Amino acid sequence: MTVFATVIAFCCSFRYYYRLIIFPLLSLVSCMQIEDVKRILEEKLEGCEVFPEGEGCNFQVTVVGDIFEGLRPVKKQQMVYGCLSDQIADGSIHALTIKTFTRAQWAELN
Repeated sequence: MTVFATVIAFCCSFRYYYRLIIFPLLSLVSCMQIEDVKRILEEKLEGCEVFPEGEGCNFQVTVVGDIFEGLRPVKKQQMVYGCLSDQIADGSIHALTIKTFTRAQWAELN
């Protein structure tokens, strides 16, 4: 068997097993509701407004608050990720995109 044929065989078998085993397991993961994401972030990040979007286990959140004043982007994201770390760890949230703004930055954009 050539290398090319071996690679094709591997890819096809992986795809088969993914559909057979992995895909059904994904349906067992309990994903979050958008309202729950908003509630958790607003409870843990006092004084912030949260604008979540998305569905299933994939969310995009925009968080506006003065607690981000003077912080570097990485620190801002760490603050938001920290609030949802339990949900990320248990698979309720699979993907999270974060945008953070101070109230002044938000006012300039809107």
